[in-house]
Amino acid sequence: MLWQLYVATSNHFSRSLDTDRLHAHDEVSVLKQVRAQTAGASTEEIERFLEGLPRRYLAVHSAAEIAAHFALYQNSARNPFRPNYRCASTHFLSPC
Repeated sequence: MLWQLYVATSNHFSRSLDTDRLHAHDEVSVLKQVRAQTAGASTEEIERFLEGLPRRYLAVHSAAEIAAHFALYQNSARNPFRPNYRCASTHFLSPC
């Protein structure tokens, strides 16, 4: 019975972290920490990146990880991913 209560409580809290969304302008301390670790990024750019993400994102990732994710986000905006498909296999079942 205690285990069922624990599981039900855990499910409730983990789901609420997924449905609660970030409002980046309210997260002043996180914005300062992330901005300190990014090279010349404005607070508005970081807010745009964080806006609407699940609140769980801040609970799971450190400011350094968020700054690294933000750098990937900026890089992907400048250099969109373009897949380059090459066939490396000569296996007879290979689609090449």
